[in-house]
Amino acid sequence: MSKNIARLAVTAGLTAALSFGGVMAPVTMAFADGATASTNSIKINKNEDNGSVKYKAYQIFEADVVDEAGKTDKVVSNVKWATGVEDTTQNAIIEAINKYKEGALKTDASPQDVANWLTANIIGTTNTTVLKDTDLLNTLAGLVAKDVAPTIPTGATEASFAAGNKVSFDKSGYYLFLTDKDTLAPDGSEADNKNTATSPIYAVVGAGDVVVTEKTSIPTVNKAVMDDKDKNWVTVENGDILTKPNKAADSAMDDWVDYKLVGTVASNIDTYSDYKYVFTDKLPNSMTPKFVDGSENNVPDVTVTIGNQTVKNNAVRGYTTNLSDDNELTVNFKNLRNCVDVDDNPIAVNASSRVTVEYQAKLDSSKIFDSNNVIKE
Repeated sequence: MSKNIARLAVTAGLTAALSFGGVMAPVTMAFADGATASTNSIKINKNEDNGSVKYKAYQIFEADVVDEAGKTDKVVSNVKWATGVEDTTQNAIIEAINKYKEGALKTDASPQDVANWLTANIIGTTNTTVLKDTDLLNTLAGLVAKDVAPTIPTGATEASFAAGNKVSFDKSGYYLFLTDKDTLAPDGSEADNKNTATSPIYAVVGAGDVVVTEKTSIPTVNKAVMDDKDKNWVTVENGDILTKPNKAADSAMDDWVDYKLVGTVASNIDTYSDYKYVFTDKLPNSMTPKFVDGSENNVPDVTVTIGNQTVKNNAVRGYTTNLSDDNELTVNFKNLRNCVDVDDNPIAVNASSRVTVEYQAKLDSSKIFDSNNVIKE
């Protein structure tokens, strides 16, 4: 009976969740193909892997926009700073451009000059281009979002709008579209923890409809139990733990069982200045994880690696662990890009990196049997 109970416990709860977040993601100058409709509209097609995130629009320049026959890019004229873009923001944008390329603009450059420079110099960016968080376009996005109020779509009562919905604006010109952070799941606490920020989208809106697509990559996670018989984490030889994890193993009561969580990162991780990353793993109430020897408050004993480097157990440059009252184990990285190994060497994290957590847990007889060796109700 004990063996059957143990096997049930080992195969139960083999699910793990992952949450992640950041500041910026890759950018693209988005221009629409020619169209005939006369509207200031845009539709951000939804990435089906992403959750129910929403967007906010920030107008940088007002301008006259037309779609000319035979032209693939929109034709823009009479550019001026949008209402709400204060002098301080204008100066900050010009200063950022000149810092990026010395002497690019005069300190009193006109909005037409600024827009022309951006159009001429920001090239080669697509929906797959990965730009670092320090790139000029990310810097400009930060300046605009900080100081400019979002533009409410025509006929709407609030600024946020969902991907997949076409929205229109009263004025044509250059817009910046950013993920509404209030629609992201904080610390993985929301049911839909696949909500993740996409890249800032710069678009010329006006004349024909504009259609762009969310640019985001959803990390994946899986959990495996070691098969003591052949010491494998996978079900097939040379299998991948993300796709072929071993889900069952025989174990006796109070024997330690080895578990492994494996997670990937966003393909655009280079664009994030801060990348919060959290594993959550709900253990059956009949199980108890192994704790760090001599630790107070029952700190789970885990081994964390990124690539082939073991991550330091540190709240600032590594991770922290916790076991909640409802038996949920969490491994929390304040900033995955800031991790060091046990010798304090920086750990490089890139699009192909995998984060693994290994720990042990057992079917705890004290949680199953009372003092008279009778199964608890």
